[in-house]
Amino acid sequence: MTFTHDIAGYENAKLRVLNATHSTLAYLGHLLDIDTVYNAINNEVLHTFISNMLKTEIKPSLVIPKEMNYESYCGAILQRYRNPAIKHLLSQIAWDGSQKLQVRILPIIVHNIKHRFPIKSCCFAVAAWMRFVIIKSRNKSELIDPLNHQLLAISSYCCDSAEQDVAHFMALELFSGVADEPDFIAQVTQAYRTLCQVPAAILSSLVSTN
Repeated sequence: MTFTHDIAGYENAKLRVLNATHSTLAYLGHLLDIDTVYNAINNEVLHTFISNMLKTEIKPSLVIPKEMNYESYCGAILQRYRNPAIKHLLSQIAWDGSQKLQVRILPIIVHNIKHRFPIKSCCFAVAAWMRFVIIKSRNKSELIDPLNHQLLAISSYCCDSAEQDVAHFMALELFSGVADEPDFIAQVTQAYRTLCQVPAAILSSLVSTN
C-alpha cells in the first residue's frame, strides 16, 4: 500500500500508463484482428511498441510522484496485461473513443509538443482510432461513442487519402488544441497512411517505429 499527498500525480499516471496504453492497444489491435488485451500484448511487435511508448512519450509527459517507481509501475501494468486469466476485450476498451482520447492521449501530445518530446506513438494511437471509426462505419457496425453521428458523417467523406481524411477529423472540437500543430498533423498523417495497409504490412511498419 502506498500513502501519498500527490493524488493528482497518481491519477495522471494511471490515465497515461494504464488507460493510454489500453486505448492504443484497442485501436491497433482492432486493425490487426486481435480480440483481447492478452493477445495484443503477447504480440511481440505490439509489446515492443507499448514498452517504447511508455519510455519515450508517456514518461516525459508526467510529473512522477516521489513515492512512485515508474519502471516498476509500468512493469506491473504490462504483467497484468499478460495475465491469461483476464479476458479484457479490446472492443469494449474502444468504446467512447472521442472522450477517452481527450484525457488519455491528447494531453500527452500537447505536453510533448510544448517541451519538444516525441509524439510518434501517440500519433499512431490517434490515427488508429480514426481508422477504427471509418471501418465501423463502412461495415455498418455499431459505433458506441457520444459523437457517433458526427463521426459517421465524417467517415462518409473519407476515401483512404491520409491528408484528406485526417483533415476531416481535425474539424472535431476535441482536436482544437493540436489541429494547428504542423508536427502533429504530419505525424498523424504518416501514421494514418501506414495503418491503411493490410495487417502484415502494419506490423512491419510498426517495427520500424520502435
